[in-house]
Amino acid sequence: MSTAPLINTTTGYTPASNVWTGQDEYIPAAALTGLSSDLSSLPADSQNRVQFRLTVVRAERSGATDTLTAAFQGAALDVTLDPAYEAEFFIKPATISAPSLIAGTRVRLYNETKNLELTNETLASAGFSKTFDLLGALVSVGDTISLRAAYQSGLTAKAPLESVGILTAGGLVFAAEQENDATYIGNNIDGSAITGITLSPDYTNIEIDLSDSSAPYEISAQSIYNYYIYLLTTSQGIANFFGAITPIDRMNYQVNSSVVPLKIQNTGSTDVVINGGRIFRDDGVSIISTGAGSGTGSLVHDTGFLLQFLQPQVAAALSTYGTPSTTDLSAMESRIKKKITQAALI
Repeated sequence: MSTAPLINTTTGYTPASNVWTGQDEYIPAAALTGLSSDLSSLPADSQNRVQFRLTVVRAERSGATDTLTAAFQGAALDVTLDPAYEAEFFIKPATISAPSLIAGTRVRLYNETKNLELTNETLASAGFSKTFDLLGALVSVGDTISLRAAYQSGLTAKAPLESVGILTAGGLVFAAEQENDATYIGNNIDGSAITGITLSPDYTNIEIDLSDSSAPYEISAQSIYNYYIYLLTTSQGIANFFGAITPIDRMNYQVNSSVVPLKIQNTGSTDVVINGGRIFRDDGVSIISTGAGSGTGSLVHDTGFLLQFLQPQVAAALSTYGTPSTTDLSAMESRIKKKITQAALI
């Protein structure tokens, strides 16, 4: 009898190195179903691994309906796992945590090495912890992992937090704690509920769009900053606008152009003024966008330079000389009028 390779007539699979004497190898569908059920019911260990022994019995028959003539036990078996299910059989867990984060914080975890977002979620309770498989596709030992955290609720907010670490076989712990955003709190504006004007993020063009249909057609720099802090608590905001604005103080806000080259655009039909403080880009480029998408209304930025220049001088004078009396104010008024008259005669 001539020899021929073993063939699984159900799948068409032929083992690369096995040869059999003129017989076909087949596995009935019922046997495959039973095997799948048995494997699924096996208990897993702490690393989700399942151990089992498989015995193959090969029956030789002279024909499809003939009686058994020989049986062979202990034959070799090649097993190939689908990569999509590999983690179900064996994983190597590593936990990434940030135990100090407060409930309600938006957290974004990103694998800088693989350019993958690992999670973007809002914490239902205090502390962040997530376990990943080091043998999977998302993370590996030695990867650089960044964590971003943002929190805003009404008139309260935490300063945006970003931390970077290297993942080890033992995992990664971000120990940084959130601190109050003194600028946001001092502005006393709910960034999630700005009234009197419409604000919306334009992540594609890296802009904050605004429009106003009712007087006084203005918005403060403080309102824009607090709105920005609110945006960071959204999934797109923390991914696209994080690090865009740094408050110097409550009057001055710097746009970090190398991080996020943010601009502001008026998409409405009425002229709008940004006042109350200064928003500026560190590269000297105007923060006002007049490109595609602009409305017919203009956007003017009153930086508040004059107020910032005079305010410390007035405060110093009051500290040195005290508040002027009514008599002093009357005398000052008289002198000012005299100076004006003299100037008009020149």
